Amino acid sequence: MLTNLITNKNYSNNWVKTLEKNSCQKPKCDMKVLSNLTNGFSTLNRLTPPGQLLPVQDSQVLLDIVNDQGQRVLMTKGIRKAGTRVGIHVHSYGGYTLILKGEMTDFVEGKPVKKYGPNSGYYMPPCTPMSAANLGTEDVELIDIFIGPPGAAYIEILEPNWNFKRIGRFKD
Repeated sequence: MLTNLITNKNYSNNWVKTLEKNSCQKPKCDMKVLSNLTNGFSTLNRLTPPGQLLPVQDSQVLLDIVNDQGQRVLMTKGIRKAGTRVGIHVHSYGGYTLILKGEMTDFVEGKPVKKYGPNSGYYMPPCTPMSAANLGTEDVELIDIFIGPPGAAYIEILEPNWNFKRIGRFKD
């Protein structure tokens, strides 16, 4: 199914090239600047994103390998429950989300709010505060893809009210 998604006309060659080109650049996150920009990681574009805070549910690893460039590639599939969102976070190395079912709303500091439906996807730029929410009535099925050095964090959730695991790491 993933092969069909990537070769689907909605995923241009440019998207795949962006995936390969931008995945493993050295992180340059200045957390003090980002914290000041987001009111201590409690707002994006001066607003608190809507939705109840909750991690992705029923997460399963689809792929966990070290590629020929020595980078760990982690691909997971999960469910974003209706009415929920991830806490405000950053990805040191960026990442990619593919929407299989439902609709996600993406909140990114400095960017307009965007919605993504089935058979679409979006890039999560490195060192950029963001959140994503399922504001619909049906659960969203999604795939996340992260590429980075073994042992590095692929997500750091910084929102003060997030009461769940805050750092996701690539396995050593």
